[in-house]
Amino acid sequence: MKARVLRRAPSMLAYGCADEEKLKQVCCALGAELRVLKPEDWATRLGVLAGEVGPETLMAGEAPKESLLVFAYFSEAQLDKALAALRKESLLFDYKAMLTPTNRAWTLYELLEELKRERAQIDAQRSKS
Repeated sequence: MKARVLRRAPSMLAYGCADEEKLKQVCCALGAELRVLKPEDWATRLGVLAGEVGPETLMAGEAPKESLLVFAYFSEAQLDKALAALRKESLLFDYKAMLTPTNRAWTLYELLEELKRERAQIDAQRSKS
């Protein structure tokens, strides 16, 4: 018997957006759902925030000041359209990421720390060039 894959609607998880109304319009035009995250969401696993069932991880700490946008269940074509729409509307985020099989078990805090490490590595490589 073949396994059925549940296809979820594209969804954006946004934290620290300067213009939530404009982001809602972009999501609507793309047929994507929007979940505006609050500081208390920083201790919750990405997969759970994206609507998956699973355990939440709780940890202490304050939410960062940086803004973050996570794309969940976007195809490559949908992601390209979403990024173009964000640029067109001048909706800027400090960090952007895709929900992946690896990071879906991470909290938002863990994702942001990884994105910071990656950016530091890229900046270090650029400065050597």
